[in-house]
Amino acid sequence: MTGALALILLSGSVQAADCDKTWPAASLEQSLATVEQAFVDFDKQSVSKGYALAGAQLRCLSEPLDASQAAHYHRVTGLVRFLEHQDEATRSAFAAARAIDPDFTLPAAIAPDRHPLHAFYTALDLAELPQEPLAPAAAGQLLRDGRPAEQARRALPAIYQLVDAEGAVDWTVLVLSGDPLPAYEVAAPPPPEPVAQAADGPQLGLEVLPPPDKPVRSGPNRPLLVAAGGAAVISAATYGLAWKARSDWDSAGEVEGLDAAFNRNHTMCIVSGTALVATAGLGVGAVLVAKF
Repeated sequence: MTGALALILLSGSVQAADCDKTWPAASLEQSLATVEQAFVDFDKQSVSKGYALAGAQLRCLSEPLDASQAAHYHRVTGLVRFLEHQDEATRSAFAAARAIDPDFTLPAAIAPDRHPLHAFYTALDLAELPQEPLAPAAAGQLLRDGRPAEQARRALPAIYQLVDAEGAVDWTVLVLSGDPLPAYEVAAPPPPEPVAQAADGPQLGLEVLPPPDKPVRSGPNRPLLVAAGGAAVISAATYGLAWKARSDWDSAGEVEGLDAAFNRNHTMCIVSGTALVATAGLGVGAVLVAKF
């Protein structure tokens, strides 16, 4: 596939309709209303004639349909196929109408309560009918049932139109269930976004830096461990002196000796406790304040 435009064949081809005249969408709407009235009047011959005229008008429209008009066409098709006892075509036409206008219900004049038409109208579950994406047209816009054609649902009939930039209709095609989709020129896909390379950095005045290395722990902080060991030695030594003062207290024979032993014990206990706290703090710090 080369060039800015590519021809996509979605499984069929479309030839421009050979139209001696073109019809506005309002004329098609009037013909559809006539077919509905003939259905209510049990005038099968008028139904057939009116639907044939509507089909010719559809192929030769001078303007795009809107969604409500497309839904109307599918509903009338369902009525016609019902009279022809084409059950599957009836269900698919009604489902196509519901896919466009899900809130519409058949009026009582066409289908009274408990009429079989109601069952046909809701027979197909739209959620079970897959859709596939459609590429945008190279020029103008592709419409499906009066809306931008972004997806196709092959199981249901659909009205496709290609309109130019001014909104004029190039062609209109009714695609039935399972039929090939129309062919049209599609725009080439957009080029991928450029990806900046590291070598381009200096040209843009930017320096591309490598990601930082992950920090690596090297174990406990050695200076803190040494200080913790020294504090532990001091704590043990002063604790020993405190214990010696306690023994002197127990064996003192004079009051002066008791006072001196008491004071030494008290002082050494304080120094030993302080050194012990320092030992614990330095040891925990050596583990938590690891060297990176």
